[in-house]
Amino acid sequence: MRATQGRRNHEAQSCSSPQAGLAGSGASLRRCIGPAACGPALSDRPRGRRTGAPTTRAAKIHAMSDGEREQWSPARNPYAIAVSQSWWAITAANLFAADAKRASGPAQQIYARQLFGQLRALRRCAEMQSKELERLSVDKVDRDQLAQAMHEFDVAVAAAKPARDILEHFDEYARGEGKLAQQAIRELGLDLYEAAAMYWGGGYDPITQQLTEGPFVLVIPNALEAAERLYQAIYAAGRAVDRAGAHRPT
Repeated sequence: MRATQGRRNHEAQSCSSPQAGLAGSGASLRRCIGPAACGPALSDRPRGRRTGAPTTRAAKIHAMSDGEREQWSPARNPYAIAVSQSWWAITAANLFAADAKRASGPAQQIYARQLFGQLRALRRCAEMQSKELERLSVDKVDRDQLAQAMHEFDVAVAAAKPARDILEHFDEYARGEGKLAQQAIRELGLDLYEAAAMYWGGGYDPITQQLTEGPFVLVIPNALEAAERLYQAIYAAGRAVDRAGAHRPT
């Protein structure tokens, strides 16, 4: 499948990608992202294109000294991990959206429904970054900018969380026992079968570019635009940490 091929290519190339989660110009982010991350920091790279041979995870580990391998931990600088993971999420979302648009039949639906999970993963990265900015006492202006981006994302992509929850807890929703279904029973007076039907079914419409799950509708182009803005905000927050020299191990 094209998505599988795309993800394999991405894995091979990610360590030479200028967008691969290195949010700072100093060595701090280069170290704290660690063995699974990419090569030189952003300031050391040409912008906008990949250059050179891909650097694999095994090669990165091999290049580290014994001391670096022993000391490396994502918990030393979580703010950089938030940037790195947000890059994976936004890239995956774009890949799945493109593959859904090109595909047909069940593959189209399979690709499209992965978007809900990736959007929620991106939102989790933003929450992680927000906590790090507060922990590191980064300037309030930077914290407020990230908070505003998170709010705008929540408004633009409001369908992502409940839709993801329905897909993840399909066993409960199929029996009318999901949280939203139970809420509908209490507040709307629906019986169990009506509530289960209300929060079931949906799919991807390639013409309208809408993805639905139960009553929740996600307009994919709008969602991807909002996701890109949030990713950029997470990235900018990481740069703010580096500029302030605020990073320190947890």
